[in-house]
Amino acid sequence: MDGFRFSHDKLFGIFRLEQFKRTAKELESIINATRSHVDSFVLTCEDKNTYDWSKVSFAMDEVNKALEQRKRYSLGEVDEEVWNRALQLENFMKIPNDKEVFMVCLTHDKAEENRLLFYGQGLDERTYENVMNRFHKRGWLYTLGNGHGKPSRLMRGIIDSGLHLKNLKP
Repeated sequence: MDGFRFSHDKLFGIFRLEQFKRTAKELESIINATRSHVDSFVLTCEDKNTYDWSKVSFAMDEVNKALEQRKRYSLGEVDEEVWNRALQLENFMKIPNDKEVFMVCLTHDKAEENRLLFYGQGLDERTYENVMNRFHKRGWLYTLGNGHGKPSRLMRGIIDSGLHLKNLKP
């Protein structure tokens, strides 16, 4: 099983709703070509508190509770109003009732409007190759990045303060 993490970093301008939706649809069609049925949905962070907690990279009850506040949409339901309101959009693609860890995620974050983040895990070799052949390359208007987003102010504060939380290594 293979996975990936990379980003398309625009050299000029920002990613728009049409580009996000087009990319998400292409990703879904690539996955549907090798898998039976993909459950695709978009989770949004539409308030600052939920957005800040979405940047925390460790599991805590507070994090899980905050992330439950994200709103869920189908890709077709995401319109300009949702796009403009959301601080972050994550298009998840999973296989229903699958015991594997298969998941692909396309993320757009308002803090980095010039980036689309790609993440995948538990992919079979053919799906992995198809995604990489289509998306893991430079374009005329964008370059490839490492796929890691910026840490939130909350996480940055924890790092800068030297605060050690339970179950975290210093």
